[in-house]
Formats: sequence, C-alpha cells, structure tokens
Amino acid sequence: MARRRLNLRPRKAVPGAMNQTETAYLEEVLGKDPTVVEARFEAVTLRLAKATAYRPDFYVLRKEGLFAVALELHEVKGGWVDAKSRTKIKVAAALFPEIRFFWIVGKKLSKKRLRELGDAAPLSGWEWKTEEIEP
Repeated sequence: MARRRLNLRPRKAVPGAMNQTETAYLEEVLGKDPTVVEARFEAVTLRLAKATAYRPDFYVLRKEGLFAVALELHEVKGGWVDAKSRTKIKVAAALFPEIRFFWIVGKKLSKKRLRELGDAAPLSGWEWKTEEIEP
C-alpha cells in the first residue's frame, strides 16, 4: 500500500480571486444588507507612499438618507492578522479621511460551537467582528 504524503506548505492566495472568508462576507453580510448599493471586490488601489499601495478587499457604496451615498472600504480577514495589513489600513484612513474604513474579522464556527449556541447560532455559520478605523 502506498504511503500518502501530506502537503504541509501553506496555500498561496490567488490574486484577484476571493478566498472562503471574503466570499462568505460578500454573500452573508454585504449581499443581505439593503443599504448597500454596490460592492466590488478589489476594485480600487490607494497610493500610500512612493512605493507603497493598499488594495482593500471591498469597495462599498452605502445609501445614507434619501440621496446621499457613502464610500466605504472593507478589509476582511479570517482570524490571523499580520501587522503589515493593519498598519496599511490605519495609514490609508489617515490619508483619506473622507472614506470610511472597516476592519472585519470572520470566523467559521465549528459544528460543536453551533450546537452549543442552538437557536442563537448565526444561520450562515460565520461570526463577524467589525471595527471602524478612525483617521
């Protein structure tokens, strides 16, 4: 019988393609929010310095009032957060105070945790924590 080898190398992100957390956020949060007029994945890139750019995960137009819309940029992470990403969004918020920046951390709940929560469990099976980054 042949031995099965485990691939222990981390999976590389595919540029321009959403990961599992980003897909769930788009479908479960942005897709169900009636105030969201438009949401695009990696639609804008902000220049932060000469050789530094920041591309947020989602460009969101949100209806505010009868005729106004607000521009928001959302960064979605799946639990593990690197300092570089956190620093870039803070710098971007300081450079572009007219745009609202949000840091979202999504966590897929285990089957055990969903059973423990019972009726209080989210239907999607995801738990979202949202933080607005102030300029």
